[in-house]
Amino acid sequence: MFLDDQAVYIKERNRLSKIDLNKLTALVTDLHNRRYIEGDPDAVEHHRLATYVLNQRTQSGTALRFHLKSLVF
Repeated sequence: MFLDDQAVYIKERNRLSKIDLNKLTALVTDLHNRRYIEGDPDAVEHHRLATYVLNQRTQSGTALRFHLKSLVF
């Protein structure tokens, strides 16, 4: 999948953000295997996007503020 076009990228990001979290995790695992174990260059862009969406959905977003807060004296 080529995500060079902005409209295609946004459409795919929206599709990935709507699927079930377990299915998204399974997709990221499958894409990881295709990208790193099988060496499929076509899976690189889709793996990056799926990993980004998975991180956005699972992270709380408080880690950065915690670290910046601990640096202030």
